[in-house]
Amino acid sequence: ISNILLYNAIKYALNDSEIYCLFEKDGNDLILTIENDGPYITEEEIKDIFKKGVRGKNAEKTARGHGFGMDFLNSIVKAHDGSVQVESENNYVKEGIPYGIFRCIITLPIQ
Repeated sequence: ISNILLYNAIKYALNDSEIYCLFEKDGNDLILTIENDGPYITEEEIKDIFKKGVRGKNAEKTARGHGFGMDFLNSIVKAHDGSVQVESENNYVKEGIPYGIFRCIITLPIQ
C-alpha cells in the first residue's frame, strides 16, 4: 500500500517539493497519510479516482500513466477492511496547470 502511494507521490510531485509520509495508531486502527504537491484533482474526479483506468485531467498533463494505481490500492485496502480518503487543494498554477496539496489517507484495522 505504501509503495503504491509513494510511487504516485514521486511520479506527480514537483521536482522541488517534499513528500510527507505519516504512520499513526488511533485506537485499533493504523492510519497512513501521504501528502505531496501535485496536480489538482476536482471533487468530481476524486469520486471516480478509484475506478480502473481513470486519471485526473491535470495528472494526464504532467505524467504518463494508465489509471490503475489508485484502483489497485483501493482493492487492497478494501480487502483488509480499510478505507481510503483522498483530498486535493487548488493552491497555485504552474505552467498553466493547477497544483496544490494532494493527500491520501488510508485507515486499516489492526488485527
